[in-house]
Amino acid sequence: MTQVIFTATGAGSWTIPAGVTSLQVEAIGGGNSGASGSNNGGGGAGAYAGDTGASAITVTPGATLYYNVGTAGATTAAGLSWVNAATNAAPTSSANGVSADYGRAAAGAIAGAGGLTANSIGATLNAGGYGGNRGGSGSAAGGGGAGGPDGAGGTGGASDATISISGGGGGGADGLSSTAGQIGQTLAGGAGGLGPGGTGSGAGATASTAAVAGTVGSGAGGGGGFHTTNTSGAAGSTYAQPTWGSSTYGPGGGGGGAAGLNGTGKNGG
Repeated sequence: MTQVIFTATGAGSWTIPAGVTSLQVEAIGGGNSGASGSNNGGGGAGAYAGDTGASAITVTPGATLYYNVGTAGATTAAGLSWVNAATNAAPTSSANGVSADYGRAAAGAIAGAGGLTANSIGATLNAGGYGGNRGGSGSAAGGGGAGGPDGAGGTGGASDATISISGGGGGGADGLSSTAGQIGQTLAGGAGGLGPGGTGSGAGATASTAAVAGTVGSGAGGGGGFHTTNTSGAAGSTYAQPTWGSSTYGPGGGGGGAAGLNGTGKNGG
């Protein structure tokens, strides 16, 4: 089976090759960011939508397939990822294609919502993970993990409400054995959530070690920053989805939250 993967953000089109009468199509909505400043909730991740297997869409050789790759950080429909074999717009029926909702940005201490299945189109729909909530002043929460063909993304870890400035870990992607990011702790930032295979979590930072990114290909979340040193969170990892055959493309784990007043959060995979 031939695969075609579109990754450049924005709209595009593709001519259906000769002899092709059906297509399996999948999309993941754009993710979003945590709130700016030191008192921030985590950003939400994109939902997954797919028409695969018996739900593959019927197409005509030589016809045009339209698509949009959702922009990360979007606050409008530009964050939607969709494919449509009928018209140059997001589909309204899974018979023509799929549309995956985008994650929302955090609003101050309140976490960003993950992409919703209610706002998506497709035979198989899985929600994106919510970001974590900020627990206390000066803290930052982890981002949510993206939805995938196997399940919903994990929630980002909250920052600790008592210590106030420990970063939460990013959520794991794609369901299965993935988990939510962990809450920031007294002696370390929160660990990232496990990936779909139950592995790959990035460790949170400590006073002497930096936060660790999710293991490459695992779909796990990155670790959160520590509250006095090594304040930056680490990136999540993209899941090496077996049916996609790549560790570069697929649902990503959430990034770990920053800690302290000068920390830097990281993006998901």
